[in-house]
Amino acid sequence: MSTIEGDTSPSSPPLRQGLRSKALAEKVVFRTTLRGSVLLREACVCISTRAARLSAVGIGSLLEMVP
Repeated sequence: MSTIEGDTSPSSPPLRQGLRSKALAEKVVFRTTLRGSVLLREACVCISTRAARLSAVGIGSLLEMVP
């Protein structure tokens, strides 16, 4: 996910290359469009942001318990 999030190039070559290699390893036909790549990147950003917020809530609650 970090590779996908870090990919800011307009044509998303690292994203496409990574997905293509994964698809080849699993013997799956894979095609992607620029729109699909952008949507996948946005989904990864949303997921990682939510995970970070949930982690922060847990840490915050632990810190409140410390006298």
